[in-house]
Amino acid sequence: MKVNSGFDENRARIELIPLLDVLLIVLIFFVYLAVSMTAQKSIGLNLPSGKGETTGRAVTVTIDRTNRIFVNGLASPADSVVQRVFAAARAFGDGPPDVVLRSDRDSSLGTSVELLSRLRDAGIPQVSVEVQER
Repeated sequence: MKVNSGFDENRARIELIPLLDVLLIVLIFFVYLAVSMTAQKSIGLNLPSGKGETTGRAVTVTIDRTNRIFVNGLASPADSVVQRVFAAARAFGDGPPDVVLRSDRDSSLGTSVELLSRLRDAGIPQVSVEVQER
C-alpha cells in the first residue's frame, strides 16, 4: 500500500532569494578584504598640524620617521629623488612639477632641508608641505 505524503507532485526548485543573500555577503567580504589590503600598503605618518589648502595634481615626496624617502609611494635613495620627481611629473606635462612634501613629525629636519635644497637646485621653485588639519 502506498501512502500519499503530498510531496510527490512537487518538483524540486532552487530558491533565489537565499542564494542572492549569500552572494551579496560574499561580495561584501571580498570588497572589505580588498580595501583593508590596500590600506596596509600606505606609509603611516604623523603629520604636523596646521591649516592649508589642497593642491591638484602633484608629485608626492614622503619622508617617514626613519628618514626614508618615497616618491609617489616608491622608496627612493636620497641622491635619485630629483630624477624620480621629474620622471613622475612627465605625466602632468611640461614645466616644473608641483611637489607636495609629506614629512613625519618625528623625522629629521636636516633630511627635509637637504631635500628641499636639492629640489630648488633642480629648478623646482615651490614645494608645498602637507599638514594634518587641526
